[in-house]
Amino acid sequence: MAVGELDDAPRPTLCPWTLGGQFHHDADCFELNPVTWRTIARHGIALRGTPAAELMIPDDDDLLVRFVRENTATYWAPSADELRAVLESDPHRSEFDPAIATWCVLGPARMLPTVATGDVVSKVTAGRWIVERHPHLAEVVNLALAVRDDADHPPVDRRVMLDVATFIDEVVALVDAT
Repeated sequence: MAVGELDDAPRPTLCPWTLGGQFHHDADCFELNPVTWRTIARHGIALRGTPAAELMIPDDDDLLVRFVRENTATYWAPSADELRAVLESDPHRSEFDPAIATWCVLGPARMLPTVATGDVVSKVTAGRWIVERHPHLAEVVNLALAVRDDADHPPVDRRVMLDVATFIDEVVALVDAT
């Protein structure tokens, strides 16, 4: 899928948004995408006003799957190569931030159950989903889940980071094949 094929995704021409505490008004907001629309349409909770189910929020299965495949191919697939490049650039480095491993495992992990089931799930739920259905990936996923639960988790080593890159490659292939 080529970038730009999702031009039919519902989003305003100009929409102010914030990211990391910074206000933006002059660019597209990535968060306005089919995953967000699916989440609001199916799980939105109105704090006041019209209930989310009555807002007629666009919720399209094909658009969602196309978006997730594109995101997996254009964001997550290159991340595996970037991890390997970091490892190659400093062959003597032995410790890495475990939060990076967690981000690079549980982030792409969410893509597979979304493509397979049409549901948008949390990172933890996605990790568990992968462990149940793809036990050969359990070690790196379980590590990522443990790091997520332990803010003081010690650094991870090179082998773990290579396993993370391999995990990303496998998830990308599984998403592509699903």
